[in-house]
Amino acid sequence: MNRLFFLTLVAFIVSFSFETKIIAQTTSQNIESYKFDIKLTDSSNAIDVISTITGSTTKETVVLNLDESMVIHDISNSTNHLRYTRANDSLYVYVPNKHFHFNIKYSGIPKDGLIIGNNKYGNRTFFGDNWPNRAKYWLSVYDHPSDKAKVEFVVTAPSHYEVVSNGKLINIFTKDSISTYEYKTSKEIPTKVMVIGVAKFVHKNIQNSPYDIESYVYPEDKNIALKDYSIAPQITAYFESKLGRYPFDKLYNVQSTTKYGGMENAGCIFYDEYSVDGKGTNESLIAHEIAHQWFGNTVSESNWNHLWLSEGFATYLEYLYMENKYGKDTLNSLMNKSRLLVLKYKNMFPNDVLVPKEVKDPNSMLNPYSYHKGAWVLHMLRLEIGDDTFFKI
Repeated sequence: MNRLFFLTLVAFIVSFSFETKIIAQTTSQNIESYKFDIKLTDSSNAIDVISTITGSTTKETVVLNLDESMVIHDISNSTNHLRYTRANDSLYVYVPNKHFHFNIKYSGIPKDGLIIGNNKYGNRTFFGDNWPNRAKYWLSVYDHPSDKAKVEFVVTAPSHYEVVSNGKLINIFTKDSISTYEYKTSKEIPTKVMVIGVAKFVHKNIQNSPYDIESYVYPEDKNIALKDYSIAPQITAYFESKLGRYPFDKLYNVQSTTKYGGMENAGCIFYDEYSVDGKGTNESLIAHEIAHQWFGNTVSESNWNHLWLSEGFATYLEYLYMENKYGKDTLNSLMNKSRLLVLKYKNMFPNDVLVPKEVKDPNSMLNPYSYHKGAWVLHMLRLEIGDDTFFKI
């Protein structure tokens, strides 16, 4: 994730007032897969959802998270209605067997998580914006990074929209001006990067093999945005040379309305709608978010206090890409700027550490330690052991 670029991070930490309640980690269950059948309309911001959850548990209940703004109509498996209780944003479903497969039917207007509104051109859009644990406002999930799962989205919306999401596009069906898109992942991903994007897009395929790379942009910005996103194959090729095969079914780079400068949603990256300019000034941002496909989405932190395993790695990999393309002086300059940000942050928050014992608000981890000090840890390791060993590790 890139919060409208790293140089604003210190100010962001001081001024950002949004807080989110930590969801307790549980080891008693394993969610294997989610399926979300979602209906969207232009007549209302309300959504209708049927979710299907599959997994196993050692207890009598499955713990999920779903905000109280979502009204539950029914929870059932193939034979019975299931009992459940709710407490704030937690949902406890009583299951008869340790292996479970059940449906939840619910509806409501999302307070957050799925951002429904107008983009900068006044056009209606729908964009998932889950980080850190805001998926619960529209998806019935165990909203914690420790439990990754496969996900399928079946999205029905007016046919003047296109739908993007994680995973492979399985099918598009249109009837009577209503279209249904089906996407399905082959890999498990954290809930923080499970999303849909629904808008009027212009899209362009810029790589077909060995996996698709496509750009989805607003029609009004097609010339500058398609130019900016065209650099993606160059970036993935560099990271594949160092890290191995790109880990997901495809890569979409999507212009969006998002809280963050960029959000690394697995195989379907969302970028702030104002970040495109046609001049390539967002190259480092795109490199950062693509790096997250390996570190953050594939290798993931098990809890919020280890966020540097996502952001520190993505930051340093972004720097390595810039070094490879523009030379060692560029890397040295970036490391210097990172060092100054870390020292400034240390003066402001002298008791903070890279990996705190406790995190009350994940947003507090969006700081120069997670990004820039994390990058420096990797840089020091690289200098100590050499490139060959470093990249093998």
